[in-house]
This record gives sequence, C-alpha cells and structure tokens, in this order.
Amino acid sequence: MLTIISGGELTAIAATKTVSKFSHVKVSKHTVSGKTTKYARVKLTNLKHGEKASTKTDKHGKFVLKVKKNNLTKLKFKLKATKKGYKMRAYTHPFKHSSQPIGNGGITESSNQSPVAVPKKQNSSTVATHLSSNSQSATTSTQDKTKQVKELRVEIENAIQNYIILKQKLKPQIDNYNSLFSERSKLNNNLAIARNRLLSAKESLTTSDVSSTTDIQAANQKVSVAQATFDKAYSDYYGYMDKCSNQFIEGARAHNQLSAAEQKVTDLGNELEKLEPGMPNEGTLDFE
Repeated sequence: MLTIISGGELTAIAATKTVSKFSHVKVSKHTVSGKTTKYARVKLTNLKHGEKASTKTDKHGKFVLKVKKNNLTKLKFKLKATKKGYKMRAYTHPFKHSSQPIGNGGITESSNQSPVAVPKKQNSSTVATHLSSNSQSATTSTQDKTKQVKELRVEIENAIQNYIILKQKLKPQIDNYNSLFSERSKLNNNLAIARNRLLSAKESLTTSDVSSTTDIQAANQKVSVAQATFDKAYSDYYGYMDKCSNQFIEGARAHNQLSAAEQKVTDLGNELEKLEPGMPNEGTLDFE
C-alpha cells in the first residue's frame, strides 16, 4: 500500500497497520476533540483564512485542536491522522445546512379546497411487486456505487504511482532549479543592498553637513564607491539570469509537471470523498 510521510515527501512503504478510527469526536465553535491511535499526528484541514492546526495524541490517543479564525460548527472540515508505519486515517465532519421553511415560494394551500379522493385499496400482490421493484433498484444503485468506488481507488493508486515515478525522473531538474533559485535570491539581495547604499550616498550630497570642499569630496568619493558596488551587483544579477535562463525554464516546467500530477491525486481523492463522505482513504496523499 502507498502512503505519505510528514513534510510532504512521497514514499512507498509496506504499512501493515491502519491508524484507529476517529471516535468521541466533539465539535464546538473553535475546538474539536476526539480519540484515535496514541502518539499519532492529527491535522485539521479544509480550514479557511489560511489557518492551520495540528497536534499529537497523548498516550491514550486523545487530542484537542483549537482554531481562532474559523467557526468549526459552520464548516465541513477534515481530520487526518498519521503515524510512522501506519496507514493514514481520515475523517470528514459534515456541515449540515438547516432546511428552508416552506414559504411564499413553496407549497401553499388554496382557500377553496376540492374534496380529497380516497385512494383505492391495493391488493397484496401489487404491494409486493412494488416493494420488490424498489428493493432491486436499491441493490442496483448500491452495486453501481461500489463499482465506482473500486474503480476510483484503482485510479488513485495509479495516480500516486505516476507521481512517485515522475518525481524521481524530474528530481535532477528540480534540484538544479532549487539551487539556481537560491543563488538568484542571494544576488538579488546583494543588488537591493547596493541600490539602497547608492541612494543613501547620493542623498548625503544634499545634506546641510556637506559644506566644505573636503566634505563634498568625501561625499563624492562615497557615491563613487557605492556606484561601483551597485554596477557590479547589477551585472552579477542580470548576467546570472541571462546565463541560466534556459535552466530556469526547464526547472519551471519540471515543477509544473509534478504539480499537475499532484493535483490529479487530489482531484481523485475529492471525487472519492463525495462517494464515501468521512470514510478513510489510504490512497489519498497529504500534500500540505
């Protein structure tokens, strides 16, 4: 079975156990508590306003998660429990909207009602036929749903395998891109510092302290040094970008390919969640 370990890194492991089902789940406005496997990492996802929350269960498997910006009683959030050597367990807390009362747009009664016709009594064989038909329809619907779930789980596992293979294949380009990006950040920082120093040196020429010839010469010298530093930083940055432009493009493409493969797994997991709300899905990966 394939799963995900902490930090967003994908790997294939032979997990022989599954994290215990969530139980004793209690939800208030800003708090959710419950119980699962002891010492498991529990994450609260699908939150709004960019808020994140996670914790670790105690020796009894109990946990408490608190949020500040979200009202959990009005949100369909998800709990995910992970533990090394275990398959992940997921739980979705459904948010049930209150039903709309029947009003002007609903069913109304006429002041002049017509007599209500008394339905004819059906014989036992007719009733039995209807019941049998309804039972067969329900069985067929259940079988279709089971087939859909099975096929979707296979798709998810294939998508996970594709992600793993693609990640290994693109690793050289992505590692190189990350290295290039780090170096670019350093050069860009040097350029920003040099620019600020040059502006500061030029401003010193207009201050009241610069009155004598000696002061003016010193200020001009400071400007010259700052200008030379800026020119070098500018040349280093844009020369580097020009030199490595093709490598940056290749790295960006690799990142986009991997992100698309990751999104595929997420989309399939969302489809499965609609068919099986709140059910654990060991094939779903936690990309956060």
